[in-house]
Amino acid sequence: SVNQGYLSVGHPEIGGYYTHFFTTELKKTLWGYYSSAQLSIGNKSNASWLRMLINARQNTFLKSRRKQCGKTENDRCIQQAEIAVNPPQ
Repeated sequence: SVNQGYLSVGHPEIGGYYTHFFTTELKKTLWGYYSSAQLSIGNKSNASWLRMLINARQNTFLKSRRKQCGKTENDRCIQQAEIAVNPPQ
């Protein structure tokens, strides 16, 4: 979700930024991107929900701050996703 006070930013071609970047991370994980020899640890996948969410959050922030949301050039959009991962019980 987006933190209170922040905007949810998107583009007509890709939709909402967070949704776009989250699905991109999910596809990377499902297609084995994180289990490649160069990105794995001990030949084991280093994919995790937390890593996917952090990457999506960072990419969303970087993309959103490039957009102008106010009247002046300095009024930038800031989108910060809130991440909460609960360990299994």
